[in-house]
Amino acid sequence: MSPIKKVLRERIHWKDDQLQLLIQLGEKIIQIKKEKNISSKMICEKLEMDKSNYRRIERGQSNVSILLLLRKSEALSIPLEELLKF
Repeated sequence: MSPIKKVLRERIHWKDDQLQLLIQLGEKIIQIKKEKNISSKMICEKLEMDKSNYRRIERGQSNVSILLLLRKSEALSIPLEELLKF
């Protein structure tokens, strides 16, 4: 088990499948960002979000709301459904 998973599981009591979902979401965001050549800074500016909070989402360390996911998909110029395909 990765150190991040271990900490999240112990401190927040998330189940493995919940952690995996957050990690997959973060990986998908990174993948789309690379494909579209969009920087984290650009996304943070569009979302009006602190970079440290944004990085936590990319690493799967933060549970995000559906409204934030919608804003992220808009910042990436993709439909929400595309962001959730993994």
